[in-house]
Amino acid sequence: MPERPGDAGSTGVAGGAAGAAVAAGGAAAGVAATGGADTNAGADNASGVEAETAPPPPAADGEPPEEPRDAAAAAVVAGLETEVLVIDEQPRYHVPGCRSLLGKPLIPLPAREAVELGFTPCGWCSPDRTLAAQQPATR
Repeated sequence: MPERPGDAGSTGVAGGAAGAAVAAGGAAAGVAATGGADTNAGADNASGVEAETAPPPPAADGEPPEEPRDAAAAAVVAGLETEVLVIDEQPRYHVPGCRSLLGKPLIPLPAREAVELGFTPCGWCSPDRTLAAQQPATR
């Protein structure tokens, strides 16, 4: 398991309350109201964009699965200072609003640092795909 920022008395733990406030915002409430399911899954595909599939179920230990690897998105995220959220003693990093964050103490970290520490992207909130899509094209 990767070393966690809270293990050695890191100052990142103090920011957890701020991250929790972000996660408790409207996005988290919307996810909770739908049970975490993507209500647009299977919607009309007239635009030619591939429809989202339902997120995978939790692993036997209750942790979310890892986001399927997208090398291009992972490379973008590995250099970002954009904040992601981690839960102490769990291997995934998340974007605010992820259903796995509800009611848990959160530790905000720059995405770059989360990747350096060995955290992997959550398969429910797909932080690599989400954050990479928010970045301006570099070509």
